[in-house]
Amino acid sequence: MPRLAKMPLFTGITKDEIRIITCLLGGDIVRYPAGAVIPCSAGINLVMTGLVTLEREDLWGGTGIVERLGPNELLPNPDEYKMFAYLPSMLFHMKVPSGSLASKWGQLEKNLTQMYHEREQRLWEKSDILSHRSVRGRILTYLSYESKRRGTLTLQLQMDRKALADYLCVERTRLSAELVQLQKDGLIQYKGNRVTLNPDSFHRWEACSGAG
Repeated sequence: MPRLAKMPLFTGITKDEIRIITCLLGGDIVRYPAGAVIPCSAGINLVMTGLVTLEREDLWGGTGIVERLGPNELLPNPDEYKMFAYLPSMLFHMKVPSGSLASKWGQLEKNLTQMYHEREQRLWEKSDILSHRSVRGRILTYLSYESKRRGTLTLQLQMDRKALADYLCVERTRLSAELVQLQKDGLIQYKGNRVTLNPDSFHRWEACSGAG
């Protein structure tokens, strides 16, 4: 219960109310090993820990990675994607409140609405990132959004190099080469998954590119 109480889904809701809500709506926490298919049903499907891959099949039968979602992010309609645990992951599954339950727990509805809004914002950000033709543009636009979201210039990225390359729709070797060049040019410093943005150089890039 303490873990659920910290989730944005239950902001402003007491632990006793959370217990009642999860009981009535079939709330369940499920662990998935890396590589496991996530069999989501219609309802609330929320990543608690780990990283989930969303794949979509094209008209020719091929599949492509659309996005990877981390902690406190809602999974979209399960009919639209195939979902896999990229890392060992823990998910919270629950029915969507309706009727008298929805009116009784208005705060839950409010939280859900906010999370769906944030989900739409992330999709818009992904579209903006991919609108850049250069690898550099995609990396820096992604880092810009993450920095603004977290309120810090030092980021511990949830995605490893392969996952980030897939998310940015670039080859891993090109991503690695551009990260090296960005560090040489003084825009970032990085080690492993930890990236620090140089505020002066980075803000100059934002001003020139129109980012943000």
